[in-house]
Amino acid sequence: MANRPAFDLNSPLRCETRANEKSRHLRHDGAGLDFQIVTAAAALNEHKFRLDSYVFCENGVWNYGGTALHDHAAFTDLSVKDILVKSSNIGAAKLAVSLGDQKFYEYIRRFGFGERTGIELPGEIPGLSGRRNRE
Repeated sequence: MANRPAFDLNSPLRCETRANEKSRHLRHDGAGLDFQIVTAAAALNEHKFRLDSYVFCENGVWNYGGTALHDHAAFTDLSVKDILVKSSNIGAAKLAVSLGDQKFYEYIRRFGFGERTGIELPGEIPGLSGRRNRE
């Protein structure tokens, strides 16, 4: 996945740090924005929300299920579009809750999480998708 003229496939460790960052998708760095996109797509597809629907994002801290979820800023009401633009963890979590566990899990699987890509990337792992007797 190199895309720089100075990248030497025979010496990948000698590449510039910036070029090396391009392959970070080969490492497991957590779901983050990927799951915000999956969550928003699922909520929109299931007609739970529209892009211009608003979600209260709890001023940056939401206690749910005994755990505090944080945003990087104290957001109040965000549209679904702005949940993605501003990367609100709380907004995305509220979209997921609206779907219910089973429906959200179905979308996670339909988007391919928990599966290998099928293109044989070096070091690829299938990932974790919280299978817990849901299939």
